[in-house]
Amino acid sequence: MIHHRERVGDVDKLYDISLKLIPLSYEPPLRDLQLALTHLDNDHPERAVTTLVDALKGGRKLMTEIRGREIDLSHELIRALTDALIQAGQQDRIDEVLKKVVDDNPEYWTNMMFGWAMACERLGRKGKSEELLGKVLDKDPKHPRANNALGYSWADQGKNLDKARKMIQIALDDEPASAAYLDSMGWVEYKLGNFDEAIKWLERSRVEEGGDHPVILDHLGDALYRAGRQIDALEMWHRAQGK
Repeated sequence: MIHHRERVGDVDKLYDISLKLIPLSYEPPLRDLQLALTHLDNDHPERAVTTLVDALKGGRKLMTEIRGREIDLSHELIRALTDALIQAGQQDRIDEVLKKVVDDNPEYWTNMMFGWAMACERLGRKGKSEELLGKVLDKDPKHPRANNALGYSWADQGKNLDKARKMIQIALDDEPASAAYLDSMGWVEYKLGNFDEAIKWLERSRVEEGGDHPVILDHLGDALYRAGRQIDALEMWHRAQGK
C-alpha cells in the first residue's frame, strides 16, 4: 500500500512539473496542445476540454513553426478536443462544441471541418462524416486529406468507385509517398476487381513510412489472395495480426 501511494505521488509530481515546464518550452498553440495531452495522459479530461476550448477561441493563431515550416495545428487541436470530450463523458456535446469552434475560426474552416468529419468517422457516424467532408470539398475541391478520406470511405463501401479513384489521385498528386494515400488507391483498385493493380499500389504503400500498419498489410493480404497468391496472402495476414 505504501509503495502504491509512493508511485501515485511520483506520477502527480511529474504531472505538476510538466504543467510548469510546458509553458516555458512551447508557444501557443503548440503549448495548449501539449498541455491538453498532458491532462489527458493524467486522467484530467475536463481540464483538457477547458484548455482546448480556450485555445480555439476565435482570432487566435493556430499555426506553429516546426523545423522551419509553418504547420496548421487546427486539425490536431480538434482531434484532441474530441478525445477529451469522450474521456470526460461528454460525447453528446461533440457536435455542439465542434460546430462552435469551427464557426469561430473562419480562417481555419476547412481543416477544422475536416477534423470534425474525422471525429464523426472515429465514432462510427459515417453518414455525418461524409456530409462534412462534402462541405470541405465544396469549399476546397483540392483538399488532399478530404479527398482521400471520402474516396477511401466510398471505396470501403464499394460505391462511387470511379469517382473515388479520381479523388484519391488528387491526394496522391499532393503527397505521392503517403502510405495512407497509396493504400487508399490500392483498396479502390481492389474493389474494382483489379487485383494485380491493387497489389502494385499496396506494395508501394508498404515500403513508405507508416506502411507497416495492420490495415495496409491486411489489404495487401486480401489482394494477394484474390490474385491467386494464397501463400503470400497468409503470410501478410499473419503479419497484420502480429501488429
